[in-house]
Amino acid sequence: LFTQMGFGEYFYYTLSHSRFGDYAYLFAGGLFLSGFFFYILDIGEWNTAAGYIFRYIIVTAMFSVFVLIVILVSNEVTFGIITLFALLNPLWLLMVKSIFYRGTETRSFVSWLSGPLLLISLLTAATFLTWICWDYSNEWNSVTEVEAAVRTGCAANFEDYPNCVSEDGSGNTCFYVDSSVEPEELVFPENCNRMCLNVYDGCSNGFILWAGPVLMCLSTLFLSFFCTFLRTDGTTNEKDIFNFGKLWGFVLFIMWASASLSGTAAGVTSSLLTLTMANLIGGAVILSAIFSKEEIDHNKQAVFSKFQEKYGSNNLDVMRGLFIATCSPILLAYFLLSAINQLIRRIGINPCAQPTRELKDPDKNTGIVTVRAKQQLTAMRSWDRAKVLTYAIYWGIA
Repeated sequence: LFTQMGFGEYFYYTLSHSRFGDYAYLFAGGLFLSGFFFYILDIGEWNTAAGYIFRYIIVTAMFSVFVLIVILVSNEVTFGIITLFALLNPLWLLMVKSIFYRGTETRSFVSWLSGPLLLISLLTAATFLTWICWDYSNEWNSVTEVEAAVRTGCAANFEDYPNCVSEDGSGNTCFYVDSSVEPEELVFPENCNRMCLNVYDGCSNGFILWAGPVLMCLSTLFLSFFCTFLRTDGTTNEKDIFNFGKLWGFVLFIMWASASLSGTAAGVTSSLLTLTMANLIGGAVILSAIFSKEEIDHNKQAVFSKFQEKYGSNNLDVMRGLFIATCSPILLAYFLLSAINQLIRRIGINPCAQPTRELKDPDKNTGIVTVRAKQQLTAMRSWDRAKVLTYAIYWGIA
């Protein structure tokens, strides 16, 4: 619906030529302040009956505002709608379970979904291929790339190709689309060649709208395999999970390579990374509905120990280096928020707040950061920091 197969371009065009997008920053600011306020007040610990209801209302309202923000900025961040699909799909399935399958165990219900989701993924792919074969104008080629860039309002970049500007002084490209022939074709006058098509290399929005069904197909396929790994019969093993990880990486590489050949790799790379992150968050939502917090912590520690036992600490240092290279600003912001949260707890203005120190901790000092952040800092101090920072530098160079 929100891709080129449906009304994606009309939706995009309406937002790009309206002033609604200006309100997105106001909503984003309000959402940030609300999240900050409720975080430092430990909204996750409001476990009374009234606290549950209030927390549910607040979280629902904040998520609704987030959805509204993504919609309002979809003319600038085209893949935002597809990311929403990856986030909302698990929530929709869990809502269906709570309405129609209340008596069914959540894990059993989720394990049933692997087949239907795989079927939907295949049907989406088949529909997309049929749509492409139905009309020549539905294919992605040089003509449709130029037309999509013009329709989405993406200006041509003549910085590296100054000779590709039209000589009539209009500021347009020297080539144009001849719509009088069937199929339409590009016309390159004298002193204007196909290299001038590179002026639209930065216009990835049209390609993302066109490839939207493929991204949604990948998201549904990811969720299908994820549900397969949660089967109650215990037939899923570690090898299956790693094989799926390799397959997912290969599919993303093929998508990136195809986008590179079409000259839109920059925008598509961020789209694929965001889609993968959204799918992981969707998977985390399903896990949180199946397992309790204690079970999740126990399973996480068991997986970590098994990975370390099988692959050694050296591979962990490589991943830790990648974490430091990519998430250092986020990490610093997290510990800063943790310090503010701890300060609020020490003041004692919130009766629902967690304690400022762990009861069994021999250290009587409350500390600058929260108990959880302190445990994470302790774990990070146990790393081989020289190796981790070395690998972080290598990742940065790469």
